[in-house]
Amino acid sequence: MNEQPATPDPVAGDRVVAAVSGRFFYGWVIVAACFVAQAMTSISIQGLSTYVAPLQREFGWSLSQTAAGRSFQQADSFLGPLTGWLVDRFGPRALMSAGIVLYAVSFVVFSQMSSLWGYYAACVMMAVANSLVGLLIVSYTLNHWFRRKRTTAMGIAVMGFAAAGIVFLPALVFVQGLFGWREAALATAAAMLVLGLPIVFLMRNSPERCGLLPDGDRPEDLAGILKTGRGGGLVDFTTRQAVRTRAFWLLTIGNALAQMALAAIVVHQFPYLEDLLTRETAALVLSVLNVFNLLGRLVGGVLGDRFRKHMIMAVNMVAATLGLALLVVADGLVLLLVYAALYGTSWGIRTAVANSLQGDYFGRASFGKIAGLAQTLAAPTAILSPILFGLIVETTGAYRPALMTLAVLTGIASVLFLLAARPPTPVKAV
Repeated sequence: MNEQPATPDPVAGDRVVAAVSGRFFYGWVIVAACFVAQAMTSISIQGLSTYVAPLQREFGWSLSQTAAGRSFQQADSFLGPLTGWLVDRFGPRALMSAGIVLYAVSFVVFSQMSSLWGYYAACVMMAVANSLVGLLIVSYTLNHWFRRKRTTAMGIAVMGFAAAGIVFLPALVFVQGLFGWREAALATAAAMLVLGLPIVFLMRNSPERCGLLPDGDRPEDLAGILKTGRGGGLVDFTTRQAVRTRAFWLLTIGNALAQMALAAIVVHQFPYLEDLLTRETAALVLSVLNVFNLLGRLVGGVLGDRFRKHMIMAVNMVAATLGLALLVVADGLVLLLVYAALYGTSWGIRTAVANSLQGDYFGRASFGKIAGLAQTLAAPTAILSPILFGLIVETTGAYRPALMTLAVLTGIASVLFLLAARPPTPVKAV
């Protein structure tokens, strides 16, 4: 693996990077850009749940029909291998440019649709945009710009997802109530362009192409840094080597179960909370969840660079299980706020740690392909879970059996993460 900084190229290593690199590490500018990218993704993913009740009132769709929109939105997971190949080939800047434009177009289409299939088409467009701007691209970028401080950088960047939930979700509910859901969708399209366009000008593919090293390290200090082995990711696995490890499958299945629970919660928690509370109070619980989601991402970033990440993941999923169990029995605001604190923190920590853990275990060279493959293998569970959850609710007439099922899944995920120790170094290239 070539650790020496490459000759800066005239596009990636432009005057802006050259000007700031002597004062502070440009990687932290990349973190800020990824923060905004995560905020945009949150507006798309979390924001969609706030449209469920207005759509049901206007069109008379069932809970499972509206939940299927979120499942179509999850179709971006199937694009993982393609997205991984594209980002390895062209870099994050080109993909994010296309994704930002597609985000805006998808919400314009959503605002004008008048049929179930039109709704699904808009959700599929959002899915493609998510794949071009979302967590895989952010993870790829930060795993290239950071090694020793990888999880800290990841934790700060993914705080954007939770920050958007705190600020924009209540605002979205307010705009929907004041002007209507179609107007809110149009406003979202405009926000995507305003938030997203600056990212295109800030993103750079890797520090080496800008004449820098990960973490802002100096070439003369590199030998000592490599000797300590701090940060992981010093050995680059090929995709074939990665899938032959026990760790790859334990992490992939554990993340699939955790994501299965999360996908259902993101879609159904707001309608469930509306049954227990007023719409405004339900939005408050969601905001509290996102406050703790944000804090969890920061805490996960700090802890992940200091302790064994798979152990953090295991303990973290126990907290998720307890939070979902509380949601099952909660009948008032106090317990719902405790649920929001537990599940929000767990969600945040898992997001920060899981995506840097892959970089630690399998390196940078094939990160896009390996992460994309893992995402695609986990995709069916995340896509089906909102629909299955809705069907269980419609069949039983209650949310709680479905919620208890999610709690069991997160408990199993905890055990899988506990067993996912670092894989041995591959003997030879395949």
